[in-house]
Amino acid sequence: MPVKYTVSLAKLLKELQFDVLYMPKDPSDILISSLDVHRPGLVLAGFDDFFDSARVNFIGKAEVEYIARRNDLLQEKVYGIEREIQNIMKKVETV
Repeated sequence: MPVKYTVSLAKLLKELQFDVLYMPKDPSDILISSLDVHRPGLVLAGFDDFFDSARVNFIGKAEVEYIARRNDLLQEKVYGIEREIQNIMKKVETV
Protein backbone atom coordinates (compact mmCIF):
# COMPACT_ATOMS: atom_id res chain seq x y z
CA MET A 1 0.00 0.00 0.00
CA PRO A 2 1.46 3.41 -0.96
CA VAL A 3 2.34 5.86 1.79
CA LYS A 4 0.50 9.19 1.71
CA TYR A 5 2.68 12.06 2.89
CA THR A 6 1.15 15.21 4.33
CA VAL A 7 2.25 18.57 5.65
CA SER A 8 0.18 20.97 7.71
CA LEU A 9 -0.98 24.14 6.04
CA ALA A 10 0.33 26.07 9.06
CA LYS A 11 3.86 24.87 8.31
CA LEU A 12 3.61 25.91 4.65
CA LEU A 13 2.21 29.32 5.55
CA LYS A 14 5.02 29.93 8.03
CA GLU A 15 7.83 28.75 5.74
CA LEU A 16 6.56 30.50 2.60
CA GLN A 17 5.33 33.64 4.41
CA PHE A 18 2.03 33.80 2.51
CA ASP A 19 -0.69 36.34 3.23
CA VAL A 20 -3.92 34.54 4.11
CA LEU A 21 -7.17 35.96 2.74
CA TYR A 22 -9.48 33.24 4.00
CA MET A 23 -9.02 30.32 6.35
CA PRO A 24 -11.97 27.97 6.99
CA LYS A 25 -10.40 26.60 10.17
CA ASP A 26 -7.11 26.41 12.05
CA PRO A 27 -4.36 25.81 9.46
CA SER A 28 -2.71 23.30 11.80
CA ASP A 29 -5.76 21.09 11.30
CA ILE A 30 -5.54 21.22 7.50
CA LEU A 31 -3.21 18.63 6.01
CA ILE A 32 -1.95 19.04 2.46
CA SER A 33 -1.35 15.82 0.55
CA SER A 34 -1.50 17.01 -3.06
CA LEU A 35 1.51 18.38 -4.91
CA ASP A 36 -0.85 20.26 -7.24
CA VAL A 37 -2.00 23.80 -6.62
CA HIS A 38 -4.84 25.75 -8.15
CA ARG A 39 -4.84 29.34 -9.41
CA PRO A 40 -8.55 30.11 -9.71
CA GLY A 41 -8.49 32.44 -12.73
CA LEU A 42 -11.12 30.42 -14.61
CA VAL A 43 -13.26 30.05 -11.50
CA LEU A 44 -13.23 33.84 -11.06
CA ALA A 45 -14.41 34.13 -14.66
CA GLY A 46 -17.33 31.81 -13.89
CA PHE A 47 -16.01 28.49 -15.23
CA ASP A 48 -15.89 26.02 -12.36
CA ASP A 49 -16.88 22.73 -14.02
CA PHE A 50 -13.56 21.08 -13.20
CA PHE A 51 -12.73 22.68 -9.85
CA ASP A 52 -10.58 20.35 -7.73
CA SER A 53 -11.30 21.11 -4.08
CA ALA A 54 -8.39 18.94 -2.93
CA ARG A 55 -5.89 21.46 -4.26
CA VAL A 56 -4.59 24.49 -2.39
CA ASN A 57 -5.87 27.69 -4.00
CA PHE A 58 -3.47 30.58 -4.58
CA ILE A 59 -4.60 34.00 -5.67
CA GLY A 60 -1.66 35.74 -7.29
CA LYS A 61 -1.14 39.15 -8.82
CA ALA A 62 -2.95 38.16 -12.02
CA GLU A 63 -6.09 37.13 -10.13
CA VAL A 64 -6.00 40.24 -7.93
CA GLU A 65 -5.69 42.44 -11.04
CA TYR A 66 -8.56 40.57 -12.72
CA ILE A 67 -10.79 41.14 -9.68
CA ALA A 68 -9.84 44.83 -9.60
CA ARG A 69 -10.63 45.26 -13.30
CA ARG A 70 -13.93 43.42 -12.93
CA ASN A 71 -14.84 45.80 -10.12
CA ASP A 72 -13.92 48.77 -12.34
CA LEU A 73 -16.05 47.40 -15.19
CA LEU A 74 -18.96 46.82 -12.83
CA GLN A 75 -18.67 50.36 -11.50
CA GLU A 76 -18.59 51.72 -15.06
CA LYS A 77 -21.76 49.77 -15.90
CA VAL A 78 -23.52 51.00 -12.76
CA TYR A 79 -22.53 54.63 -13.43
CA GLY A 80 -23.57 54.24 -17.07
CA ILE A 81 -27.00 52.96 -16.03
CA GLU A 82 -27.35 55.80 -13.52
CA ARG A 83 -26.52 58.35 -16.25
CA GLU A 84 -29.07 56.76 -18.57
CA ILE A 85 -31.75 56.93 -15.86
CA GLN A 86 -30.90 60.58 -15.17
CA ASN A 87 -31.18 61.39 -18.90
CA ILE A 88 -34.55 59.62 -19.13
CA MET A 89 -35.80 61.47 -16.05
CA LYS A 90 -34.75 64.80 -17.58
CA LYS A 91 -36.67 63.98 -20.76
CA VAL A 92 -39.73 62.96 -18.74
CA GLU A 93 -39.57 66.17 -16.72
CA THR A 94 -39.55 68.32 -19.87
CA VAL A 95 -42.65 66.63 -21.31
